[in-house]
This record gives sequence, structure tokens and C-alpha cells, in this order.
Amino acid sequence: LTALGRPWSPLGAPGPLSAPTDAAFEELGAEALAAVMADKAQLNTMLKYHMMAGKQMGPSFRLDNEKKLVTLEGRSLTVDSDGTTAYVNDAKIETYDVETDEGIFHIIDWVNFPAGEG
Repeated sequence: LTALGRPWSPLGAPGPLSAPTDAAFEELGAEALAAVMADKAQLNTMLKYHMMAGKQMGPSFRLDNEKKLVTLEGRSLTVDSDGTTAYVNDAKIETYDVETDEGIFHIIDWVNFPAGEG
């Protein structure tokens, strides 16, 4: 797995990772992306904010509304769903439950940052 151009692995994480698409990172803009890349602490915070502390799989996302998920960063994400489409904070979940050797991923269309970051 490459996170913003740097090797990174969620192996050993207790839950899935919500992984933004390349297009989501492009939407940040070159300047914002460069700022995240240059700030190791902010990059680490952002990565951990996308990692969920508990197992959350696709079917339960589609059934949840206003559910709080604790991240490895320590703050919570909010799941909203209309029963078909689910969102994690501002990010739409495009693909659920992508299983790889590095873990389980949910592909999202936006890069979430904790409040006050990014």
C-alpha cells in the first residue's frame, strides 16, 4: 500500500481502512497534498483517522445511520446511510469490503480529516 506516495502498511490494524481514491487525493489540490506530505505528524493523523478500531463490514454500513466509529487516531467518524448508499463523514463509500493481504478496505471518494486538521 502506498499512502500519498510513501510505503505504508495497516497490517495488524484491528479493523478496516477507509481508503480514498486517487481522485479524492487529487481533489485536495497540489498545495494541500504537498503540505500533508511535508508534515509527518499530519500524515500520520490522517492515516490513523481512516483506520477503524472495530470490524465494520459493508452490509452493516448500509444499515447504519448516525453510528459513530472510533478510529485509531482516537476520534470518531459518523456513518450515515439511506439503506443503499453509505457515507463516512463527508466521504461516500464507493466499494465495500476489498480484501487484500494487507487488510480490508472500503474505498471512499473523499479524504476525511479530523476537525481542525487538513
